[in-house]
Amino acid sequence: MRITLLIYLFTIQTSLLVLGNGNETEYTRKDYIDLWKVTALKNMFEHNIPASITLAQGILESGNGNSTLTRKANNHFGIKCHGWDGPGYYMDDDKKDECFRSYKRAEDSFEDHSQFLLKPRYANLFSLKLTDYKGWAKGLKKAGYATNPEYASRLIKIIEENKLYEFDKYSYEDYLSLKGKSKYNDDSNPTIIASTPTKKKSKNSSKEPKELEITIGRKQYVHENKINYIIAKEGDDYNSIASDMNLGKWQILKYNELDKNDQIHAGDVVFIQPKHNKSKKKSCIAANGDSWRSISQHYGIKMSKLLKMNDASQDQAIKAGQKILLR
Repeated sequence: MRITLLIYLFTIQTSLLVLGNGNETEYTRKDYIDLWKVTALKNMFEHNIPASITLAQGILESGNGNSTLTRKANNHFGIKCHGWDGPGYYMDDDKKDECFRSYKRAEDSFEDHSQFLLKPRYANLFSLKLTDYKGWAKGLKKAGYATNPEYASRLIKIIEENKLYEFDKYSYEDYLSLKGKSKYNDDSNPTIIASTPTKKKSKNSSKEPKELEITIGRKQYVHENKINYIIAKEGDDYNSIASDMNLGKWQILKYNELDKNDQIHAGDVVFIQPKHNKSKKKSCIAANGDSWRSISQHYGIKMSKLLKMNDASQDQAIKAGQKILLR
């Protein structure tokens, strides 16, 4: 009888441990890295954010994937509901009963994290090398991602202790190879399907989240000059693009050095970050029909810098075969 009772109590205790968190596994840091390294690499190649930074932030913010917020709402990065039309998960943080974004899939949390870092306040980070994890960590803190004064040093410590910087050196072929070998992929990840009812719902929770619409409808690319851009679709205008990318129209016009009366056409490259002062390439040979603006857009260089390098004015014609300096 005593043995039977002990077995029964053990079974109940085990069930509570399994069901209490909504997930039967207590993840170690190694588990977390193994589970999400492919997703971090995917975001690195799509959005130009170091995989080491994504993993370190996920580890720190989610407690290796074991936090209540991560288990209940698939939120790996502690992103709150500001500017969010999707469902929320409410818990005490800096203030009582704060709203955090809730995701159906954990992968959506990683994508939303990338979209969050593509906002203008973090634009300076994208001028850093992918391998400069220390610069990224310090830049995140400086831009106000976290209030903890030790945030940057904690990220750096996680990266160095776990050698996460090695992922930042991966080529796209390395990523594809790792993805092929992984037992987890985009279609089969250890994802919690969030079904836990929240204490409240945001006002427009029936609408699809804007950030999710961006993920689905706006594939982003990384220019060879390390600037994020999209390709304009049929029917696009600067207002629709600005709305989809959570930017102001003025930012789209400024980043692409356009006037508000300029037209946009399907297939146009539209930068969603500022262009740089120079290109990796030293020079190019102009083709028939090239203009200073077309070269500026093609190589991702600010028009003013391009003109200054070539001692030219914007209304000065370019001849086919002319050598154009790019740095």
